[in-house]
Amino acid sequence: MKYGVWVNKTKESNGLAGNYSRATFNNNYRQGLSDINLLIKYYDIQGLKPKAIRSEIERLWVNYNQWVDGPWLTKQITKVRNRKDKYMVDIDSVKVSKEALDWFAQMMLTDSAEWNNPIPNARVAISDRSEGLLGFGACKLMFVYYIWVLIQSQYKKSNPAWVNMANTKRRLLKEAHFNTYKKVREQYCKLYDWGLLYDPDIMSYYSRYENNDPLYMSFFDLIPSGEETIEVDFENPRKWFEGYFKQSDYVEKKALTNRCPICGKFFVRKSHRRDECCPDCRRIKERDKKRKQRAKQKNAENGVS
Repeated sequence: MKYGVWVNKTKESNGLAGNYSRATFNNNYRQGLSDINLLIKYYDIQGLKPKAIRSEIERLWVNYNQWVDGPWLTKQITKVRNRKDKYMVDIDSVKVSKEALDWFAQMMLTDSAEWNNPIPNARVAISDRSEGLLGFGACKLMFVYYIWVLIQSQYKKSNPAWVNMANTKRRLLKEAHFNTYKKVREQYCKLYDWGLLYDPDIMSYYSRYENNDPLYMSFFDLIPSGEETIEVDFENPRKWFEGYFKQSDYVEKKALTNRCPICGKFFVRKSHRRDECCPDCRRIKERDKKRKQRAKQKNAENGVS
């Protein structure tokens, strides 16, 4: 409501290529549709009539076209207002415990060779693609799902650990901060191989993945309980998670292969200069350089050449 809503839409034909003149084109609304539906539901609950709802949405819809989008918007308002499940939930905050964060930190450095899943009926055979450390990326995605479960537990009376996979691509890319959905799927596979998410009724992961069916966040049963006092930015869980573990030894570090030419320590090279040194030596060099500049300036003021 602050920045408006942008709706991605594409025109699709229902005619054959040989009968182009008879083809009709319809808009297929994609990203942004859930935001429009949420606004309709919000204004309807506030007591606005359809005409007023339409006016408010037209004001917020950034790329709105009255002639193209108007008829569709009229039908969508009627469709959403006729739904029976028009309740909305106000999520004030989401809090986690120190014990839960310690569990995530431990899981980052857990190796597949030492992992024994204690959950009954969960997948235990880890494939070659998921061997090694569980890693930061998988735990980051798992933390996003953990926050989703905590949000669902505020309004779902039963089975909050079931997460619907349908229409989550855009939200995952945003909240888990993966550049492409391929990377999300890679972490999906790892979590599934480790038995940290699964469906007890069908063990074919790809069947569940392709059908967008709900998955059970089985890792939720493994997280120890504790006093939930640490508030999380539930709209940006990935960013919060990375900030929390930024200075931690839990995050995987890349192997260091560059040795400092002054002290001999390994460091992360940030340029192609041959004389680049480690941060500690660079600070010493800069301090010495500034001291010499001050001494030179002082001598110039005293007339000493």
